Amino acid sequence: MDQAAGISAILFDADGVVQRARPGWRAQLGSCVAAEAAETFIAEVFAAELTVLAGGDFATTLQQVLDRWQVDRPVREVLKVWDGVIVDQRMITAIQRLRRGGIRCYLATNQQNFRRGVMHALPWYDDGFDDQFYSCELGLAKPDRAYFGEILRRIDTRAEQVLFLDDNKINVDAARSTGIQAELFPRDAGVAALAPLLSGYRPATGIGAGVA
Repeated sequence: MDQAAGISAILFDADGVVQRARPGWRAQLGSCVAAEAAETFIAEVFAAELTVLAGGDFATTLQQVLDRWQVDRPVREVLKVWDGVIVDQRMITAIQRLRRGGIRCYLATNQQNFRRGVMHALPWYDDGFDDQFYSCELGLAKPDRAYFGEILRRIDTRAEQVLFLDDNKINVDAARSTGIQAELFPRDAGVAALAPLLSGYRPATGIGAGVA
């Protein structure tokens, strides 16, 4: 892709890029049902979650799944699975360094409303990013091209001056189709993967520090 314009903003995906789930979450969720049915139950929960990424109440949707499976645990207890967010502090430090160099950095993530609340309360994100874009707030979710178009509108930046990092190839391809420059981030690779991905890009005119 033509990189002549240079980069003035970077969009970072959340899960797999700057954060990861707490270990043991899958076993915790699967324990709601009999062991032999756990994987089927988990798959149904996450299929239901997909339906509210662009809006809606996840607790209500999750309760419907629990009712179908006759799970007697309170929904607020099951929701604790989504409470566990481990933020990669080294990635946050690297992002802050980019911002000091003049590159605007944004969180661009698909999240349902409950997990958005968990993440939005974390001080690292308010302090670490110029802004945060959650699918449940935008009313649009990746890989919808309109998701990226809405972010471009909000940050008032030309697509070719924006770099998007995500660990999902479908999302990377969707971003590229809108004119955004995008790279596939190795899942949970951390800050060691960041510099190589940024090395092929230069800052837009007027920005002092490079992105590499």
